[in-house]
Amino acid sequence: MNKNFVFIFTYLLLLFSSIKLYSQNAEGYSETGFKKFANQDYIGAIQDYTSAIELSPKNDSYYIIRGYSNFKLSRFNESIEDFNKAIEISPNFYSYYLNRAYVKKYIGDKEGACFDYKKYMEISGLSSNEEFKKFCEELKEEPKMKSP
Repeated sequence: MNKNFVFIFTYLLLLFSSIKLYSQNAEGYSETGFKKFANQDYIGAIQDYTSAIELSPKNDSYYIIRGYSNFKLSRFNESIEDFNKAIEISPNFYSYYLNRAYVKKYIGDKEGACFDYKKYMEISGLSSNEEFKKFCEELKEEPKMKSP
């Protein structure tokens, strides 16, 4: 057999194998992860978003959906960690503070929830002290919530 043919054949075989193995990019994982999230397959969503994060660790939206998925599975610490990372990447995206505030409210971290809600209001431009007071007052009255 011709050495060039063997080399080309081997090269093409390796190329096609690597394309198949590495064809999934961060966006691909994000798309499949979101479909799984929408179908309430939260474990599958977490797996796909973890893969997306490994490929694109600076994409804050991947942490948010993984954080929601962790919340739905009652993995509250992991959820807060994901929201923390999203906030670290995009500290001026106010809804991330709101998301974290609700998780903290849910687990009974009233001070943390109130702090995050205040930060959400500051960044979003909502400066209603009444709304802030209402949110924080509700925390004083509410017991720890049961399940997501």
